Amino acid sequence: MTDPLSLPFFDSEHRALAGRLSAFARDGVEPRARSADESTDPVAAGREFIALAAKHDILPLFVASAPDASPSLRNLCLARERIAAASAFADSVIAVQGLGSYPISIANGEALSRRYLDPAVRGAAVGAFALTEPEAGSDPAAIQTTAKSDGDGYVLTGRKTLISNAGLATFYVVFAKTDPTAGPKGLSAFVVDADAPGLRVVRQMNLTAPHPIGDLSFEGCRVPTRQRLGAPGDGLKIALKTLDFFRASVGAAACGLATRALDERASQTSS
Repeated sequence: MTDPLSLPFFDSEHRALAGRLSAFARDGVEPRARSADESTDPVAAGREFIALAAKHDILPLFVASAPDASPSLRNLCLARERIAAASAFADSVIAVQGLGSYPISIANGEALSRRYLDPAVRGAAVGAFALTEPEAGSDPAAIQTTAKSDGDGYVLTGRKTLISNAGLATFYVVFAKTDPTAGPKGLSAFVVDADAPGLRVVRQMNLTAPHPIGDLSFEGCRVPTRQRLGAPGDGLKIALKTLDFFRASVGAAACGLATRALDERASQTSS
């Protein structure tokens, strides 16, 4: 079987990175995988994986700390493949750290980058991506959460569901309608601090494959205008650009899970 790292997609730097990631997964993630899966406190377990990734300088593969920059997609895919093979839990929380940070890096300048991305790349802040709603899963244009302009800010009202890193995140990128009459062009994006008045984690979900995930409620949650990403109406563009970038890495994580399953099967067969 051909080693994927021998393909022309990768060079010597990628192969060296793959070795470092394999060591991180084997020595750092693997010993903690079972306890995380069995934990009654997935938020605490997720926080431990974020801290571990920061300690081993893994988070820069997921988060670009400079404005108008992106992580390397090939590096991101290598990271998700190796980490997912050791722990789907670890892969999910670290990947969402990138998913929640990416909109800031592509849509705003120095101020928000310094406030959110610099800490995120060190593990001092944790991001999440709040798009899905009870009535708007795969159709972002159907989002019902509103953001009404009010003086020097916006007031958010609505609910989000199935939000990974809920309760773990220190900030959320939230998508809401600023112009309900404009259809998809009426959607805007905001960075909302987890401790903002009016924002609550109203439910933590217990899934078969556990990780921090839950529902968010916005009840008169006030967000300053400076926390809006891009211009009013840029929300759908920002959401789709973010999802498009991370989509390939989902396939890489699936490859990691499949490789681990095959290895486990081979081990059982030979024993």
